[in-house]
Amino acid sequence: ESFWSGLIVEGSPVLGWSPDGKIIAALGTGPAKDFRGLGKVVFVDTATGSQRGIDFGPPLLGTAVGWLDSATVVVSALDKSASPLQLWTMSYPQGVFTHLTNDVNTYAGLSLPRDRSSLVTGRSEVTLGIWTSDSSASRWDAVNANVSVRGPIGFALSWSGGDLIHMSTIGGQLGLVRTRLPAGTAEMLAR
Repeated sequence: ESFWSGLIVEGSPVLGWSPDGKIIAALGTGPAKDFRGLGKVVFVDTATGSQRGIDFGPPLLGTAVGWLDSATVVVSALDKSASPLQLWTMSYPQGVFTHLTNDVNTYAGLSLPRDRSSLVTGRSEVTLGIWTSDSSASRWDAVNANVSVRGPIGFALSWSGGDLIHMSTIGGQLGLVRTRLPAGTAEMLAR
């Protein structure tokens, strides 16, 4: 197992000291399987140097880890490579992960004061807008403007006859959407 001890991302260290100073939690990876390492939270005992890794997700695990108390670690991490960074709590030493945040925003980095009475993180919001025009580009029509998107999904869109196929949200659910022009109606094709 390996861990990132000196990496600083968006101002936050990717490791955290336990409240009693006896354990360091760090983000890292385990042995590569078929050239794909698995993201882990690696715990290092400061007295013995022994390590214990708890599997979490894709190779690019996250940006920061910190201890809320002696039995709870908070992690800024991905659970899938196409998801935005979210905040997770993890029970220690059991290794059970639970969403602290679960939305379309990205939460990168975290910091806790010495008394662990609060937590601060950076939140990034992404919106997408699609407009159409005729070949003269003299008039633009909004298909959907300022729609929140989740994660690094890209901005691909395609015509299918008179319909526009694109990523969007309907009822708060992200998915592949067909917008019928010029009626402006939209339907979810796949989530």
